[in-house]
Amino acid sequence: RVAFRATVQAKNRLKLSKAPKPPSSLEVRIGGLTLIGNTGTASDRWTYDATSNEVVIYWYKIADGHLKPGDKIEIKYKF
Repeated sequence: RVAFRATVQAKNRLKLSKAPKPPSSLEVRIGGLTLIGNTGTASDRWTYDATSNEVVIYWYKIADGHLKPGDKIEIKYKF
């Protein structure tokens, strides 16, 4: 698990191809699990950085039991 965690953690900023309109339309899923995010609260598992147009994932807030090798990250939004 440690090797997997280290590999995934290295990719915590994901550049979007287009800016979401509105940013509230963003939905982030990992392995089919929808992550809470971009609410401005401490429970956020991810945030949107409008300056760089990136989704920032906080891996340390996601329980290891929810991650498996090969899980896909899906980011859906309107633009």
